[in-house]
Amino acid sequence: MLSFMDIYRIQTEHLTKLCQNAKEAGMYAYGAGGSQRANIVLPDVYGYQPVGGLVPLPKIWFHNTVKVHAWTGILYEDGKNLVESQPMVYVTESGTVYHRNLSCSYLNVSMQQISGSAVKSMKNAYGEKYQACELCSRGQEPAGVVYITKKSNRFHNQESCSGLKRSIRMVKESEVSGKMGACGRCG
Repeated sequence: MLSFMDIYRIQTEHLTKLCQNAKEAGMYAYGAGGSQRANIVLPDVYGYQPVGGLVPLPKIWFHNTVKVHAWTGILYEDGKNLVESQPMVYVTESGTVYHRNLSCSYLNVSMQQISGSAVKSMKNAYGEKYQACELCSRGQEPAGVVYITKKSNRFHNQESCSGLKRSIRMVKESEVSGKMGACGRCG
């Protein structure tokens, strides 16, 4: 039973990473000289060695494939005329800025778990002290275990805090430029 759960976990991790890679490859394909109608197919082959009781079990091989259309982002057909499209940017649900680069460190959060007593003396990658998150820790002392990122200056008492999660949408820059400013790192 444990092997089945472990296989499911590993397969989910591989498929999630493969889908993310395919999505990014689809966006960048046209800029690299790809065709507007190109398909991108990414395969993933990996093995799993089940834990056997008395008898060693053979390695199991898995194969996943993800297929996406290349995202053109440059031209689209409007009747007979080719119309230049607008630049696309990335926004988050609770964000106040837009991002030009999907790999911006503000969008790719690498969370770590530390003791609440240690967070008061720690500093982030920019030398700033950690402060309480406005969403999950407002006015509170650090809990026994808190969650931080290397580039943020906030500690979070709850792992499920929306300040640690990123729901990213791609939108036209013209839709957000009046409402939001550009990111200080990638904008």
